[in-house]
Amino acid sequence: MTTDRRTFLFTAAAVLTTPWHRGRSDELAVVKAFLKRSKPAQQKLVDDLARQLAAIDSPWLRRVQALTENGRRLADVKVTGLAQHAARAPEASPFAELPVAIRTEYLWGHRAVRRADKRVPLVAASGTEKLTLPLENPVEDLLAMVRGLPPDLDLALAGALADLDQVTTADKFALFLESWRNGPESFYRALDRTAGTPQSVFFFDAMLAEFQGRFAPKGGSLKSLKQLHDALHDAFLAYRQYRAMREAAACATVLPEHVRLPACLSRYDSQKTDYGLRDDLLILAQIDKHDPLAGLQLINTTTAPLPEPLWATGGKYDALVPFQTTFAERLEQALDAAKEGETVSSDGMRAAQIAERAAVSAKIAEVARQALTP
Repeated sequence: MTTDRRTFLFTAAAVLTTPWHRGRSDELAVVKAFLKRSKPAQQKLVDDLARQLAAIDSPWLRRVQALTENGRRLADVKVTGLAQHAARAPEASPFAELPVAIRTEYLWGHRAVRRADKRVPLVAASGTEKLTLPLENPVEDLLAMVRGLPPDLDLALAGALADLDQVTTADKFALFLESWRNGPESFYRALDRTAGTPQSVFFFDAMLAEFQGRFAPKGGSLKSLKQLHDALHDAFLAYRQYRAMREAAACATVLPEHVRLPACLSRYDSQKTDYGLRDDLLILAQIDKHDPLAGLQLINTTTAPLPEPLWATGGKYDALVPFQTTFAERLEQALDAAKEGETVSSDGMRAAQIAERAAVSAKIAEVARQALTP
């Protein structure tokens, strides 16, 4: 048995990766042919394609489809919470960067799904040929499939986030950050966008007063506005580690490797010289016979308790270390279990999982294209 405990050779995986936009002119031709059909005919074709995708023999795709149904069920959950302190301006989802329609969003603190505040239209092709697609049209699902992605991927993301969002101690804080707005953004997204940059977000005195009333009653250690400001920011930093890791894991679970994570989650994506969370989840899926949900379960079982109060650790909360420790143990066990004479490596496992998803993605795209081939 030859084993490589952990190397960082991405050449083989890169060869297996095919960009979703590999045929922009082909993509445009398929979309135009689809839009020439009547609305009922468009919907029938998309429904027929969805049934064909359900028949593809892929453990990974079956899991994604199950997560989609989980997300669809959450759309029926009644949402209650803190009142908005300003009119709710439309806010684009950070997942709108993905090459699929993001029609819904997961509500942190509510464990529910609602229609997205602000839709970003999909664009087929590029340059002078680019075509902006109409919103709420079956062509959005058709384009996702042409790009090798299953329809309703936004619901699959929501379903995965619901499975990952198991800690309830920060729910009220999540609702608090959502109830206050920084222009068109929730305060969570404003703080997330500016974290690690020279930019800063101004906290209103009224916001700090409400923070104190809800989370740090008078008579405690937080007395001045500066102390409240620092505590609120530190609480956000701790909560961000919990939440962003889960957003990245959800994306990594439902996406093939050639679709990058949104920019706000890029620190969890594959890196040039090291593995990221995404790579660990790919390897775990390979160990668990192409089942990506085992990786999500490992995140849940290894989650360290959030600090109480949330600002108690000065913003320092590491959601990754406990997961990585257990992941290393799982990888070691898998390598040790290799048969005599078999060459096994973490890179090989990663590449095998990428290849499996790439093959499924290519199959989805082929099914969609053939449906519109004369």
